[in-house]
Amino acid sequence: MNLTKKSRFISLLLTALFGPLGVLYSSIAGALLLVLLAIIAAPFGGWILVWLLAIGVGDHCTYKHNQSVDLLAKR
Repeated sequence: MNLTKKSRFISLLLTALFGPLGVLYSSIAGALLLVLLAIIAAPFGGWILVWLLAIGVGDHCTYKHNQSVDLLAKR
């Protein structure tokens, strides 16, 4: 596990610019799932919702990663 904290601002910036691909900064599995969801939703115009979801997922994953780093640092 990477024991350095990740920036929530960088996560927000990357997901706002690149959508689901920006989630790669905080979660590889989350990014792959969101890219698949975006491909499925694209013909129906749902990519906008997936893009917004990516911003939330990226922030959540970054927050959880930082919590894990803090817990491990206290040991």
